[in-house]
Amino acid sequence: RRRLVGLRDAPSGPAADDPGVAALSFRINWLRRATGWDENRRGSVRRAVASAMEAPGFDRDGLSRAYRVPELDNASHAGASLAALLDVLDALTESESEGRAQ
Repeated sequence: RRRLVGLRDAPSGPAADDPGVAALSFRINWLRRATGWDENRRGSVRRAVASAMEAPGFDRDGLSRAYRVPELDNASHAGASLAALLDVLDALTESESEGRAQ
């Protein structure tokens, strides 16, 4: 689970406005939410988020809530949040695949 939330990459003693803190917070939030989704929901959300991130001008590191993904929810999300969600979904899929292989 440490890999899922990026704890090994978390800076020590960062300032509150450090992008690393925001990225960790986004990962933790999405991990909590996504673990409750079934495989179909994770797949459909992953495809929708990946598609949104391919749009011209998408700011992967942005903290402004500029992006909506209707397949996810009705809220606006920051680019950094959507990037974290994609990372979490990929890590969950990888983790589940490894678990089935054992």
